[in-house]
This record gives sequence, C-alpha cells and structure tokens, in this order.
Amino acid sequence: MVTFQEFVIGIRHGIVDRHWMPQSEICQPCSVNYNHVGFFEYLNEDTNYILDQIGVEDEVVKADKVSSASQKKSTTDITRELFNELSEDDRNAMYLFYKKDFLLFGYDKDVNSETFPYPNVPLQ
Repeated sequence: MVTFQEFVIGIRHGIVDRHWMPQSEICQPCSVNYNHVGFFEYLNEDTNYILDQIGVEDEVVKADKVSSASQKKSTTDITRELFNELSEDDRNAMYLFYKKDFLLFGYDKDVNSETFPYPNVPLQ
C-alpha cells in the first residue's frame, strides 16, 4: 500500500500509476459526448439518477450506497488534513498535475474552502 506522502512524491517525480491518472486523460471528456458525468462526492444522487434514466424503480437497489456513519472522520476532513500537511510546493505540484481535472470538473483548489470537495456543477 502506498502512503499519501509516497503518492505525492511519485507524482512529483513522474511516477504515475494508471490509478493515479487524471480523469481527463482516462475518460477523454473533450472527445466523447457523455450524457452524464458522475462525481464520487454525489455518488448516491448520481447512482439514483442513472438508475432512473434506465428505468430501475426498485427502491432497495436505489437505497443510499455511501454512508460515513461508521467513520470517525469524514473523507473531506481526512483530505483536508493530508493536504494541509503538504508543503506549498507539493500542493502546487498536485494541482498542476490534476489541473485539467480541477478546471473541467469544477473543483476548488483550496481544500480549506467551505465548498470543498464538492464540484461547482449543478446536479441534474
């Protein structure tokens, strides 16, 4: 398992695992005419939207899929802690590597903003 620090060091040195690739490179959003872009931050809403679009009406299938009730800290809190432990140079390197994703998908560069991590996009 790779620690967050090892991940950042890898990005800074050009060691990029396929799992770390920017989504803009994997999904080619400028080349493919998608009819919906899902966000992990809206996983429940996006899942239910897609299920509605394909005609799934079973409420058991459409129940909430993501719950942080069992976690002591939210993913947002953990992300903020990890990024706030980075040097400014490391934070900037991460932003530059994922800049196209930040811009295309409406993410805020500032992990301490009130709206982080939710993308600045309207829900369908």
